[in-house]
Amino acid sequence: MLVTDTLLTLPEPLEDAFYDAAQHIEDEHTMERLNSFQRVRLRREKQASEEIGMQKGKEQGVHTGIAGMLHAQLQQKFGDLPDWVNQRLQHADTTVLQHWVVRIIHAQSLHDVFES
Repeated sequence: MLVTDTLLTLPEPLEDAFYDAAQHIEDEHTMERLNSFQRVRLRREKQASEEIGMQKGKEQGVHTGIAGMLHAQLQQKFGDLPDWVNQRLQHADTTVLQHWVVRIIHAQSLHDVFES
């Protein structure tokens, strides 16, 4: 309910004129009127969406960092890497990458790192 409805009661002919004027202003500014509950809900939804986006960004950053570190270690230990190694690094999840980081310590070959 609009505040004007509770504060102002107009005769019927003026209500029509008021409605037309208000509609014209609304059309000009294309502004949606929100009540306090809608504003709070939208603010909370926006915050939740931003938090989810930040969390995904952090996870992607961790994944990229581990993959890059592992790639550098593999290259240092075994020299030029075949394409299949790069493919495995790109498609592995973070848990698998962490497992491979540990396995590289004792690995004597690339296959020792990547075997199941």
